[in-house]
Amino acid sequence: MRQSERQAIRAIKSRVRANAYIYSEEAWLDTARGFLHEDDVKRAVSTARLVTVAEDDASRMWYTLCGFGTDEEPIMVVCRVRKAEIEIASVFRLTRPDPQAPGGTFLEHP
Repeated sequence: MRQSERQAIRAIKSRVRANAYIYSEEAWLDTARGFLHEDDVKRAVSTARLVTVAEDDASRMWYTLCGFGTDEEPIMVVCRVRKAEIEIASVFRLTRPDPQAPGGTFLEHP
């Protein structure tokens, strides 16, 4: 039986708070590229709201959350609930297009 969305979000937040989470290789690289610290990710999850829920080919549920880092910048986290931990698949800051840059270059969200 699947968890309700509310139960899943509660489980995600409590497990991240208890350090029961892992990063995928892609998420780890995302944090390095986005200059995100572990505290930013933990705070983003603790303040997060559910954006979407998606199911992949292997019938795994993936949750996209949006919360705020330690600098109050919005951060998106894509994760799934595993038996004993949370798997974080992707982490990134929300961006906006720079109106003065040619070709739609993106900057960090102000």
